[in-house]
Amino acid sequence: ALEFASVELRDDPKIVLAAVYQAGSALLYASNRLCDDREIVRAAVRQDGSALLYASNRLCDDHEIVEIAVDQNGSALEYASDRLRDDPKIVLAAVRQDGLALEHASDRLRDDPKIVLAAVGQDGLAIQFASHELREDTAWLKQAMDHLRRDSEQYDQLERALSFLEDESPPAKRTRL
Repeated sequence: ALEFASVELRDDPKIVLAAVYQAGSALLYASNRLCDDREIVRAAVRQDGSALLYASNRLCDDHEIVEIAVDQNGSALEYASDRLRDDPKIVLAAVRQDGLALEHASDRLRDDPKIVLAAVGQDGLAIQFASHELREDTAWLKQAMDHLRRDSEQYDQLERALSFLEDESPPAKRTRL
């Protein structure tokens, strides 16, 4: 295991590549130089999208690398650069794989009806990460519920999440007459 390898072996591209093919998370033990190597990081995130956590900042901002990572594990969106967490194509790929990845999307995309619908279609509980404005838009919520009726499990999850969010909202201010 790379974890127990010497510093020299952790900086050997062939050794590290073999390790990440087996377990993408082995990237954690690679040298900083190799955590910035496209071929090695690509192999790591293809095996385990969450290995993006150990990639260099430069590669966390690389469209191809991040797309591979979120296709494998939508929650890897958390480790993408801010720029890519605001990229509709990347975020859509992430939420289609794991609806709860919506939590890590930019505020702008958490307000995008198409992206939020894809997220709740994958996991009804993702509605909690939609923008407040979208959650308050009754016309959009009706459309989302109608769309999800085909998938009774996701419909039920969305219904439960919405009732939970209603219970958690602050009570309306009362004024004295």
